[in-house]
Amino acid sequence: MDKQTSELIQKYLDRAISTTELVELEAMLQSDSQAAEAFANATRMHAALEATFRQEASTRNVTAMLRELETEASLTEVPQREIVVKEAGPSRGRRASVRGFRTGWATAAAAMLLIIIGSIVYWGVTTNPAPVESHRVIGGQVFTNGATSDVLRDGDSITVGEDGPALIQLADGSKVELEPASRAVLHGVTEQARQVVELVEGRGAFRVTDGGGQFKVKTSIGQVNVLGTEFTVKLLSPEKGEDKTKKAARMTVMVRSGVVRVDIANQSYTVREGDGYLFAAEGPQLATPLAGSASDFKPDPSKTYYIDCPDTGARLSADGTEVSVRRGSWSDTFAIPKAVEQSEKGTNVKWAFVPVGDRWHIQLANGGDNPRLWAVKLPQLRGLAMIDTDTVGGWTQFTITDAGNGKYFLTAPEGPKPFRRLYFVGGEVGMGQSTEKGPGFQVTITEATSAE
Repeated sequence: MDKQTSELIQKYLDRAISTTELVELEAMLQSDSQAAEAFANATRMHAALEATFRQEASTRNVTAMLRELETEASLTEVPQREIVVKEAGPSRGRRASVRGFRTGWATAAAAMLLIIIGSIVYWGVTTNPAPVESHRVIGGQVFTNGATSDVLRDGDSITVGEDGPALIQLADGSKVELEPASRAVLHGVTEQARQVVELVEGRGAFRVTDGGGQFKVKTSIGQVNVLGTEFTVKLLSPEKGEDKTKKAARMTVMVRSGVVRVDIANQSYTVREGDGYLFAAEGPQLATPLAGSASDFKPDPSKTYYIDCPDTGARLSADGTEVSVRRGSWSDTFAIPKAVEQSEKGTNVKWAFVPVGDRWHIQLANGGDNPRLWAVKLPQLRGLAMIDTDTVGGWTQFTITDAGNGKYFLTAPEGPKPFRRLYFVGGEVGMGQSTEKGPGFQVTITEATSAE
């Protein structure tokens, strides 16, 4: 598979592919069986990453339940006994072959809770969960010390096979997907971080679990520091005229969710959800926004815009409609936005973006008593209302992040859970989970001319 096809597939998976590039990729897949097979392998690996990460969320809930059970058991001093639950059959769903894992838990004698996680669960006699000391290869081929290995240790230098990407589960539960021929060093736990991965060559996609301290990715260009997020780091080879003795002269960092800090040449850069940057090791411009990323799109505060959802054919509107909400003895009336036909024109569908640092107030351009969008914790209003411009808190501040193909997510990061991301569904508009990425959550932002 040539470099161009590989780059198009990576852009597709990163949702950074343009319409022209998408047409080009589709033509390649139809005419080149090797490219089609590589595309299928890459998407299956991506599906495995999604599936295993979703599995982690339920596992963390189970962990809390079991720790509560352990506490009760220790208070009652009930004798413990060992139970082994053997393989319960293969997991279902689209994902790469996932090897089972074992975790130790304390047990209570009077009431026992049997929960199967993945393929194998082990209940031991210890009073605390046994720590996971190794990293595991759950997809693809990884070489260390000249031989393939499915279990990796801190300090291992690894190289991914050339036949396809590799998916690795680190000891803290985070996932790393490395593209073919990538090289890395797994440094593990340090005094400054819960996990440190050094990317020596190639590209890595990282999905970091929440909590437990910082996660660091070291490169020859700079260092990426995160708490809990999903992002990619790719090292680029020197170009013509650059020092060929260096493995890499630049790197790209793209963030799918959360926030990362990149430290390079004694400077720090914050990269937010949907943003992508090209970083250079030296030179007058160390950080350059990647074309097509949200960091490359900034609304002009002096202009007005339509906010549309092409997948539902809807346009954001506000005409002063009010709804009364009652909770017990409390009641109030709220102005609400509406979803109208995408062909709608006029002042009720023209929006202005007012900058607030790196966020935006979104409000009707023609003003009014309550022109500003407001994420509100009221299910009766689907989490979205309108409020006056004197209200400037986090519930009125939105980020614009890239959804790919010229579409964006509008998210209020400090809004009330779970009402944080704008969506259109069933002819209505509201706010949903900030992690949602379906078609109804993807909008276009297009300039409205004064004549319309």
